[in-house]
Formats: sequence, C-alpha cells, structure tokens
Amino acid sequence: MDEEVLEKKSTSADEADEMEGGIVDLEGQGLNSVQIPDVVDLRTLILDNNHIARLENLEKCSQLSQLSAINNHIVRMSGIQTVSTLTVLSLSNNSIVSIEGLDNLHRLTWLDLSSNSIKTIEHLPHGGQLHYIDLSGNDISMISDLEHLKELKTLLLHSNNISSLKSAVNNLPQSLTVLSLADNSLCDLNEICYLNGLDSLQQLSIADNPCVLSTPDNQSFDYRPFVWNWCPGLCILDGFVVSEKEKLLGEWLYSQGKGRHFHPGQHVQLVEHLAITCPLTATDTGKVQTFPISSQRLSPIPILNTRPGHNRESGVSDLVTLPSPQFCAVIACNRAASFILNLGQLFMMA
Repeated sequence: MDEEVLEKKSTSADEADEMEGGIVDLEGQGLNSVQIPDVVDLRTLILDNNHIARLENLEKCSQLSQLSAINNHIVRMSGIQTVSTLTVLSLSNNSIVSIEGLDNLHRLTWLDLSSNSIKTIEHLPHGGQLHYIDLSGNDISMISDLEHLKELKTLLLHSNNISSLKSAVNNLPQSLTVLSLADNSLCDLNEICYLNGLDSLQQLSIADNPCVLSTPDNQSFDYRPFVWNWCPGLCILDGFVVSEKEKLLGEWLYSQGKGRHFHPGQHVQLVEHLAITCPLTATDTGKVQTFPISSQRLSPIPILNTRPGHNRESGVSDLVTLPSPQFCAVIACNRAASFILNLGQLFMMA
C-alpha cells in the first residue's frame, strides 16, 4: 500500500513539474473537446489519442508554442488561427480534408499533417519560417503553393497521389534539402528533370513509384545514376548513399551518354537506354541502407530526437528546426507506453 501511495505521489509530482514547466500532457484521456488547464505559462499542450473533433478554446493559450493532437477525429483546422505564437504543430492521423488557419502563423517552423485526407497544398504561412513539413499519407495529387517558403528544408510527400513533377518547377523553394516523393504515381522517370533547379537538394526518395519499379514486361535498369545526372547535389537517394561509382556513371550519362537526351513522355525509350548503359546488377540490390526515407510513413520520433548538426551515418548537414527536447520526451514516452500496452494485449490474445 505504501508503495502505491509513493508511486501516486511521484506521478503527481512529475505532473506538477511538467505544468510548472509549461507542459500539459492530456494524452489518452478520452477527451471529446479541447480542455485548457489553468496553467499560467502554458507553452506545450499534448492532446494525442483522444476523441477531439474540433480545435476550440485555443484563444485562451496566449503563450502556446507547441501543440500536438495526433490521432483524434479532427476534420477542420478552424480555431488554430487564434494561436499566433505556435512554432510546432502536429495533427497527424486525423480526418483533416483541407489546410486552413495557418496563413498568419508566421512563427511556425515545424508542421506535421501526415495521414489525413488533404487534397491540396494551400494556405501555408506567407513570409513565415517553416523549416519542416510532413504531408505524407494524404490525397495530394499536385505540388503547389510552396515557392514562398524560403526557409523550407524538409518536405515529406510520400504516399500521396502525385502523378507529375511538372508543377515542382515553380512551386518548390531553392532552400529544400530533403524531399520524399516515394510511393506516389509517378510513371515517367524523365520528370526528374523538373527537380534540376533545386541546387540545395541532398536527400531524395522516389522509391515505389511506377517509373522505377521493374515489371515482367520491363527490362531491369539502375535508375540511380540517371537521377544523379539531373540532381548532382544528391548525397542520399532512396535511403542509400550515392556511391562514387554511381556519380561517375551519372557524369558519363551527362557528358557522353544520353542522360539529358530524353524528354517527359519518352519513358519507354529512356528505360531501353538505361537497360543497356545502366543494367541492374546483384551488387545494386545488396546495398546497405543508411538513412531510410521509404514508402512507409516516417516515424516522427527519430526526427524529433535528431539535433541540428549532422546525420551520424551520412554526414549530411541537418538544417531542420525541431520541437523542444521536453516536447519530444513527452511524445516519446506516450508512444512507448502505447506500444507496450498494445504488445501486452497481443500476448493476452495469443
């Protein structure tokens, strides 16, 4: 009994410390609406895994900097515009159909709207400081309305319905260093040419698109040198470091081969050429993956725990502005607890 009392006191003390530090964690409390605790200096509010359908009462949070409402029932973002102090916003795994309420959130640097039902990229802050945007796992069919985000470094658009990169020419900012387009509907590898102007691009993912998948009717080919031929600043492609051999072959395609001879609409001709000049070998399929950006939804936890500086494995500069360590720690603990609970339920079922 004494141990239980001590545990409860310890938990209460931890919660009190969090509230004193401006952090309120209401994850998994069965909430149907946003409830704002009486905290003088509320800066971080976590509402993950509840039943919230509307973002209301946020006008009371005059100092709120970080808000997470992952895995709720939110359909509309109206109400978020009342919190002009936000720097970090995570609303993944909801039912949001359109982006709204962000136009005047000029302090926002980190935005996660992944795993929703968003169809169009729109209403992002103009003249803002957004460094990181995750729109993966939505219904987006075209890249749009991003050219004004001059500070944007990371853009995750994997697992959408993007079928062409033509609009990327006028809609992606020069500042972009990480771009994930895996698991979309890109059918013409020649459209990589539309990314040629992104001089700062260091990491790219196009895996699991029809244009790079081998079929029984398709000849096997290595697309990596061809992509590097158009994007020579790449250090990592589809989770693998671009090797010196691939760079040399890419340079050859550019200078002596037909690396830039084919145009959008000539995918079949390109594949036939690459099957001869860049055949897929057993070595190509045995590479060691070092920095995965795959068709599966990226887990935010490794990203949140990354610190500015460099990626240990790749040496590529990491320029993404991240949520605070306290915010990351609370989110990580919540997800670890959820994982353990689910694991226990599986064992009970077995």
